[in-house]
Amino acid sequence: LYRWQGGAGYPLDDSWIHLSFARNLAAGEGFGVNSGQTSTGSTSPLWALLLSVGFLFGAGHAVWPWLLGAATLACAGWASAAAIAALTTRWRADGDALADPAARWLPFLGGLMVVSGTGLVWSAAGAMETPLFAALFMSAWALQVRSRSTHPPGLAGWWGVPAGLAALARPEGLLLLPLLALFSPRRSALRNLLVGLLLAAPYAIYCLVVSGRPLTATFYAKTTHAIAGLPDPSYLVSAGQLLWRLMPGAILLLLLGVTGLLLSWRAHRSAQRRGRSRDLLFSLLPGLLFALLLPLSYAAMGRTFLFAGGAGNFGRYLYPLAPVLVAVGISTLLLGARGLGPAARAGTRPADARRPAVSVALLVVVGVLIWNLAASISHAGFFAHNVRDINAMQVEMAQRLERHLPSGSRVAANDVGALAYFTDLFVLDLVGIVSPEVQKVLFPIRGRGRRARHQALLDLLVTTRPQAIVVFPDWYREILETLRPGLTRIEEIRVPDNITAGRDRLSAFRIEWAAVLAAADEHQTP
Repeated sequence: LYRWQGGAGYPLDDSWIHLSFARNLAAGEGFGVNSGQTSTGSTSPLWALLLSVGFLFGAGHAVWPWLLGAATLACAGWASAAAIAALTTRWRADGDALADPAARWLPFLGGLMVVSGTGLVWSAAGAMETPLFAALFMSAWALQVRSRSTHPPGLAGWWGVPAGLAALARPEGLLLLPLLALFSPRRSALRNLLVGLLLAAPYAIYCLVVSGRPLTATFYAKTTHAIAGLPDPSYLVSAGQLLWRLMPGAILLLLLGVTGLLLSWRAHRSAQRRGRSRDLLFSLLPGLLFALLLPLSYAAMGRTFLFAGGAGNFGRYLYPLAPVLVAVGISTLLLGARGLGPAARAGTRPADARRPAVSVALLVVVGVLIWNLAASISHAGFFAHNVRDINAMQVEMAQRLERHLPSGSRVAANDVGALAYFTDLFVLDLVGIVSPEVQKVLFPIRGRGRRARHQALLDLLVTTRPQAIVVFPDWYREILETLRPGLTRIEEIRVPDNITAGRDRLSAFRIEWAAVLAAADEHQTP
């Protein structure tokens, strides 16, 4: 539905950045957006690697990313169902309500909640890495929960494999490894922590060799400090509001589950039942803590204007929380149902006494699922608008510049994905994500403000002498004013109803450096 409404194209320039990395990787031209230039700008090397398979078989950007997105979304749903099943299976042994046939539908319904969530569907249709990260995250959590059982299946002891791969799908995966290890038996924790770190280490080493820093360049471009102080309360409030807008179904399930759990706590009278309830809560803690620590980490960071919308474009940095909240919500809702059921009559099994409450929990989940699905269907129009914005601005500008500029021309730009993908121009990323030379000049002045940033970029432009510059004029007003004596407008594109790109006007100028330098000399002469 999303692809049919959106047509050809993708909803962010970042999608084209992923595809540029993948195409160059498949062609043996280095890991970057420019042929022959290595870059640490990829936040998801594993996703770029998977995308590159399509280029090896000629599927390119038109088929393979859609199939891969659908497959990873399906895996995210399956892994979420597995996590819910693992969490609820831990307290079925006494034959209570959790053994009821109705309860066995809940993991399946939870998986459907995940695959119908707006954020993950948007990401899957948009060639973004979030469903892959969600699939690996939830797989690691499911295996970790199963590894704590008396007789764990063989694979359960190796949750460090998907956890380590999750760190290669999104940097936030680095939070996951220590959380899962913290709530695992010591021997299992050490083994899996080592396995996860061994899988995540090669990309950190690559970044260290290429840039001198162990994390992706995106982190350094979008933050001024890893920890700038205590978490900002106003940011946390805005993040909570954002989560409610992004995933109301998951939030509602969580609130209902926690409420039911609190109301039913007195019903868990026996030491055995209370022990099993505590055991479930202990199993839930890795997911719960991840859901808390992710926004807390963002709130404590020094964020630049590139940390768009508080949590990336449309809050996409928070999309991975949806399956976590669904799993916690359904598990606590079911645990609450076992305590809210009526007391067992003489000769009646506890499971039979609690069956009505479990059936109500099942109906609640079905109702939320229908609401979730309706919201996701209506969101397809938003996805289509995003695709139209990127096609009308970034893709169209790239295709126009391909006709205006000679092959191999150096072009400075603030959005480089479509420009790198659709042309053979050499792009200089003024944001500092994919261009090592820009990262080198911007890193020392992180947090020093707009003026210092623009002066550093201007000095770099004078050194590298690009033939053209393609920017949102509002973002780089001072730089354009300095270069004005040598600027000749090539193209300008306006998208008045834009909701996706940073601004609604994108301008391209040819730069005559002789005129720029002559004007600078004249200005400096007494």
